[in-house]
Amino acid sequence: MTPHAANAPAFPITFGAHLRLLRRRARLTQAELSIAVGYSEAQICRLEMGRRAPDLAALVALFFPALAVEADSDEARRLLALAADERTPVPITPTVPLVPVMRSLPTAALPNLPVPDTRLIGRDAERAALVTLLAHADTRLVTLVGPPGVGKTRLAIEVAHGRAAQGGTVVFVDLTPLTDAQMALVALAQALECALPPGDDPLPLLVRRLNEQPRLLVLDNLEQLPGIGLHLATLLAQAAPLTLLATSQTPLHLRAERCWQLAPLAVPDLSAALAPAALLQIAAVALLVERLQRSNPAFVLNQTNALAVAAICVRVDGLPLALELVAARGRLLSPHELLTQVAQHHQALTRRTHDVPARHRSLVAALGWSYALLSQAERQLFLELAVFNGGWRLDMAHEVVSLGGAALLDASEALLDHSLVQCREHATGSRLAFLTLIREWALERQPDVVDVAALRRRHAEAYTRLAEAAEQTMRAAGQAHWLARLDPELDNLRAALQWTLGHDAPLGLRLASALETFWFTRGRTDEGSRWLEALLAAVPAPPQANDIWAKANLIGGILAYRVGAPTLAQLRLGVALAAYQALGDRVGEARTLNNLGNVAFDQQRPAEAAQRYSAALVLRRELAQPNGIASALNNLGLCQKIQQCWAEAHATFSESLALYRDTNDLWSIAS
Repeated sequence: MTPHAANAPAFPITFGAHLRLLRRRARLTQAELSIAVGYSEAQICRLEMGRRAPDLAALVALFFPALAVEADSDEARRLLALAADERTPVPITPTVPLVPVMRSLPTAALPNLPVPDTRLIGRDAERAALVTLLAHADTRLVTLVGPPGVGKTRLAIEVAHGRAAQGGTVVFVDLTPLTDAQMALVALAQALECALPPGDDPLPLLVRRLNEQPRLLVLDNLEQLPGIGLHLATLLAQAAPLTLLATSQTPLHLRAERCWQLAPLAVPDLSAALAPAALLQIAAVALLVERLQRSNPAFVLNQTNALAVAAICVRVDGLPLALELVAARGRLLSPHELLTQVAQHHQALTRRTHDVPARHRSLVAALGWSYALLSQAERQLFLELAVFNGGWRLDMAHEVVSLGGAALLDASEALLDHSLVQCREHATGSRLAFLTLIREWALERQPDVVDVAALRRRHAEAYTRLAEAAEQTMRAAGQAHWLARLDPELDNLRAALQWTLGHDAPLGLRLASALETFWFTRGRTDEGSRWLEALLAAVPAPPQANDIWAKANLIGGILAYRVGAPTLAQLRLGVALAAYQALGDRVGEARTLNNLGNVAFDQQRPAEAAQRYSAALVLRRELAQPNGIASALNNLGLCQKIQQCWAEAHATFSESLALYRDTNDLWSIAS
């Protein structure tokens, strides 16, 4: 192990450290701050200790006022930037690109089509592409799919108006109230003004009518109509002039179908300082501001309220329905007050409008509608998957949730079909994730259906196994692969560590220790050290030494040394050395000796350092450990260099380098 760099900062600047500084400047205890922001005192402690990832929107909504931080100040931007650095490195949902604001609907009403009383904002690209797609001769069926509240119906109406404005015949049919496919056919017949005798099958009559002229049939809300796909397949097969545009939370799975996945609107990057004019070019902000101005015509986006508006958009994932619900309260509440409401009580947001479907009057209603359409197994999986923080891979889900094998794949695909989870490609494979609001809705209902304690244990155990598998090759040829594998799991790793702290600290020691190289390589050494110290404090010293205790003290000592805490490092490494000697573990003893040498070297005690390195080198030669021999040689070479023994140092470094190259330890080769 290479000695700690002499110029490393003793106190790294982290979000937690800066939050603590601001809290003390405001003369608040952790308990007082917890009351001010609606967090528990333990949550404040975890934020300051780097054991909880900060929520940027909650920072703006709750912490800035409590800490007397001006939203448009350099201090606010610094805290947000530090908080952003604590978040998972690989985002699951899209963030910024700037997009144009939508045009308005044609003013003239068109037959059979609803005419919304608001502009559609942020969907110019989707609208144009869909109109073009539906104009192709080989396009027969396009299904708009997406999560609840993403705006499928609204976009379909806009596309229908665009098609009608080009001279096409368009018929819009709202199927929301129906749950029976046969009744849906009757509704289609009525919309097409077909005279249907009582008791007759509407399908032949629909085929005859649809063959009379080319037309676009827009069918809104199909997900609650099991079996409707087969009827639509018949219509498409027997009515050549027909084109269908459908909205649904699930695909129809027909051969003619082209699915169009509608994502939430783009949201701002809260860690970037954007002027109000630039923010207005971001779709979610443009929608929220326009709707706020409808509620309160005097509202203007300015430097004072811009950050609060941006944070609202981020907090609700850019979901148009959620933004509409927030804006509905804009007559009573300022943007800062709205943000506080969203941060603390987002699921209570409702609107009193009576001319919209009931499921669009609140987030709870919209999500409840989707949840009710799932099978029992799918509901169980949906709630269990909420244990994952920041997304998951299917192989990890297999280790954590109740379902397995083909059943897990089928149910996961169903949740994807219902747009309750999102799928994103990642360098190491596909990842699934919830939008924030959907996950929080599931977490609130989880205890009613799921054994949460058993679920959290399986989650922590699975991520401990993952970390231990990564540890085996992290410092050799597999380092790049495993770093890429662990990067998007940071929030899951933190969640697992947090659970073990209160329920199974020995398991947490295994997990935090196995992540040693990850903590260091990713610049999170201070966080790793804090986790290990908290977990070691939660585990009494065992009456007899054991592997977990010895390793945790060893890694705790290494991390303490790397963050510039030599006294703590000496303490931990001393405990580890005694434990390994009691266990007769010569591998652990050799590594501990090497790191005790590092501490002595940094404290300018070269004779003691050389003694420790030499003792470690003897053990490692006996154990025939090429990488360990290389590490001890490297450190001895540094001692020789300080003593200006240039020839000996050159020979020692050369032997070390050759061994590192044999094991392809890239970091050590570079060092």
